[in-house]
Amino acid sequence: MRQLTSKQKKLLDKFFESRKQTADQEFMSGSVFKGGDHNIGIDELFKYDDELFAKLEEINDTEILHQEVNRYLDDKSSDYVHKR
Repeated sequence: MRQLTSKQKKLLDKFFESRKQTADQEFMSGSVFKGGDHNIGIDELFKYDDELFAKLEEINDTEILHQEVNRYLDDKSSDYVHKR
């Protein structure tokens, strides 16, 4: 199984942090994440930062990078939402 590198994870963590809302924003929109998103995954990455995936590929392109990125972001979203 291929794993994301620490550099890739740092880029994904930065992207994830950029999608979180403040408590006031969350209250007003009813969503934990910007754009009304209820979780962050590969679709949101392509929607809001389509250049990031190319950077991830440059660092370490694997045949399952798409799935690994989606799983990483989805797991982060779930942890964030359920630990609040």
